[in-house]
Amino acid sequence: PVINPHLSTIPANEMQERYGIEGIITNAWILQRSESFSQTALIEGVHAALNFDGIIVTDSGTFQSYIYGEEKVDPIEILDFQHAIGVDIATMVDVFTEPHHDEAEVNSAVEITHARGIEALDHLKMISDNHGTPTPLNGPIQGGVHLHLRKSAAKNMGELPFAVHPIGGIVPLMEAQRYRDLVRIIAAVRPVLGASKPIHLFGCGHPHLFALSVALGVD
Repeated sequence: PVINPHLSTIPANEMQERYGIEGIITNAWILQRSESFSQTALIEGVHAALNFDGIIVTDSGTFQSYIYGEEKVDPIEILDFQHAIGVDIATMVDVFTEPHHDEAEVNSAVEITHARGIEALDHLKMISDNHGTPTPLNGPIQGGVHLHLRKSAAKNMGELPFAVHPIGGIVPLMEAQRYRDLVRIIAAVRPVLGASKPIHLFGCGHPHLFALSVALGVD
């Protein structure tokens, strides 16, 4: 489940204790911008701040900054924040694309995301050289509805030592019920990454998509 600390309909600890949830996703951008939660997370750790001792994954805020049109997320600053609060899996700042974006625009997003991925992994390794084990990192796969760009992104990102590969930019497809496009994207990415690379479907929340996604190879 995705947990927004400001809108805790079901608290994270209740998710764990009552429903057996093993891991949650929260948003580093939202946490960082919250005076109360950011200080608690920096001092006591994100698990204490959210009252959850299972796996905590943080998203970088790429989607939120794109949708809300607010200030851009600094790729290195948000990595440092995620590492500092002790998340189990962090997420780099990728470039969000929408289905209507043309091929040139999407290709640029894929190339920038790949370059940022290399920079993010190098930065986390540098931090770990001084402060212990590097934080495992999500390496998002972008490419819009252009399947050859999805395959190219999967190949290039898959060659880097990411912990998990979320497939990004699919929320607009799910909102518009463009499930055929969603299936094509997953089917294009999964074989390129191979079975050893875990895939996460960013934003997939509706139960009727879970079984379909698993059948297509989403972890």
